[in-house]
Amino acid sequence: ILNHGDWWAGKGIALHRLAHAEGEFMIANTHLVARYVPLTEPDVYFAMRVAEVIEISSLLADIKLPVVMLGDFNIQEGFDEYHIFKGLSGVRDVAARLDSRQATRLAENPMRKSNHRKRQDARLDYVFTRPGETVDVVAQGVHLVFDEWVNLEGQKITASDHNGLLANLTMTHQTGLNHRPEQDAVDL
Repeated sequence: ILNHGDWWAGKGIALHRLAHAEGEFMIANTHLVARYVPLTEPDVYFAMRVAEVIEISSLLADIKLPVVMLGDFNIQEGFDEYHIFKGLSGVRDVAARLDSRQATRLAENPMRKSNHRKRQDARLDYVFTRPGETVDVVAQGVHLVFDEWVNLEGQKITASDHNGLLANLTMTHQTGLNHRPEQDAVDL
């Protein structure tokens, strides 16, 4: 049995430049290494996730266009990795800004191993935005997708062990937009 498989897979970030009527923007997608243990137990992958968010923040620092950053971050809003990433990269959490936080990993999901069902629901997947130098990305809404289960020959199945997120975003022209790392994130 392959244990902690996503650690062995190696991670990265997919970047794509897209054109929009208001100007170009970057869309970025990633998947950070999972925690694998309950919150009450020491997390051996904590340092790896911190390194991942620092590396992503460093990459985003060189991008002057607006950014839509999304993916399975395997972190929760109160975690140090979350604060480090937001503070260093300047991204805004769409669901938090809209007060529309929803769990994306559900304990009852049929793809979850039975021993993981003891864990609570958690919001681990995010859509973040960051303004560019002259164009801002503004969130209008966010909601769950791929959150329905299908009955196939008497067995519940789903596309993933996490629900997806769909964000409605608009772009607006603004001047003087920039980002500097927050000292609190650097100090963590």
